[in-house]
Amino acid sequence: MANTFVVNQILNTPASINNGVAALFHLKNQMVVCGWDVVASGNGTGGYSATGDVWLTVSDFPTNAWIVLQMPGSSRQILFQDENNSSLRFYYSFDGLFTGGSSAVRATATDEKVWLGFDHSGLNFGLQISQGGGPAAVMNIMCQDAAPYGFWMTLNANTVFCETLVAMDPIANGTGIPGDLDPYVFIADYGSSGGTTAAFYGIDAVNSSPSRESQPNASGYGARAWIAKDEPSQCWRGVAWLAICNNLKQNEIVNALGVNPFNGNDQLINVSYAGVLNNGGIEPIPGWKGTSSLFWFISTNRLLGDAFTVDTVRDYRSFRGMAAAWNGSEPVAS
Repeated sequence: MANTFVVNQILNTPASINNGVAALFHLKNQMVVCGWDVVASGNGTGGYSATGDVWLTVSDFPTNAWIVLQMPGSSRQILFQDENNSSLRFYYSFDGLFTGGSSAVRATATDEKVWLGFDHSGLNFGLQISQGGGPAAVMNIMCQDAAPYGFWMTLNANTVFCETLVAMDPIANGTGIPGDLDPYVFIADYGSSGGTTAAFYGIDAVNSSPSRESQPNASGYGARAWIAKDEPSQCWRGVAWLAICNNLKQNEIVNALGVNPFNGNDQLINVSYAGVLNNGGIEPIPGWKGTSSLFWFISTNRLLGDAFTVDTVRDYRSFRGMAAAWNGSEPVAS
């Protein structure tokens, strides 16, 4: 298995196309390169295929467009939908049951779960990081070309924090619950503060406490996962990164452990996911999920865009408060 990358891509799309939609187009293309199959798609304006891809250019994904991708060697399917060129919706089918649909009506699945956006409220994905015609945004993508086929995409238009993260994060081997049938966490997170505080809104590697829950909320963003899939107690719910804190629930450990004393390189700290019993009274089933295989906390204070060395030169990059594998190139912050 290898990590494939599309990095330092400057998106400055026409006013009619949202940068978030453009980034999703590039993510879809890289997923296909890595073996994902396009099962069906509609472009919202008459184009439809029950077996293939009609999203051939960025502009082919306007309002009501949608696409279903299936993981290689698995039944897992993901559906991306552009509700109105600024509100995107993501759906997940564990059993690969998406069927039907037309040009402007998405396919549905009896087991579908909302990954981004509730039925009554979509997320203005990308508006905060510049609508088309606004300031340029920097896009970065990593996709694995073999099992477990994890991926992430980031998008930002500032030099302080990463405003958008979309990811399918495989749980690291041996860290989840034995027998877990769906060892993945699905992230669609959107930083809306525009300031210098949270690295992500809902998944906060800088300011979170051990009990902090990632959303869902009315806008439907954060991280989600199946807890106890196919067991009587199964629950599709929000999960959070567990912060490493002192006794005052202050995250003073991450970014403060220093370099590896043996070689002077940065150190990575495992990130774990769990869901506590009460998230505003809407998620009654708690559960441990496991440790991320794509993201880490950093032992030193790193700014957005810092590429640093753990084993080989610039093999990791900081997205402020957290790190992900990198391809060795010099990053562009914004």
